[in-house]
Amino acid sequence: MHAALTGKDISLSAYKHDNPLIHILPITGKILRYVMLSADNDWLLVKLHKSFTYNGLNIDYVLIKRPIRRDIELKKPNQLVALKLVPDVTQLDVHQQADFYPLEFWALCR
Repeated sequence: MHAALTGKDISLSAYKHDNPLIHILPITGKILRYVMLSADNDWLLVKLHKSFTYNGLNIDYVLIKRPIRRDIELKKPNQLVALKLVPDVTQLDVHQQADFYPLEFWALCR
């Protein structure tokens, strides 16, 4: 079930008009792999097709997951996901605590 999403392209768009990423979203990317953060292995690492800058950080990767234990369904619109910015992807295997990636936003996934 998890492996079916690896290598797939997704699109992320803003959820609500007051989202701090409103001027960056929508963005697209490719799901690379599942990542475990704080004993939760439902996070997906997404390599963005186009990087962006947020608060001086260059963002090439994000982590996403559904707020409840459900898988993302490809091509289904408006799936609410938590989105964490990953300023340094090399730290993912070193820092596996969710609070190491404090910037968390809501987005819609398709």
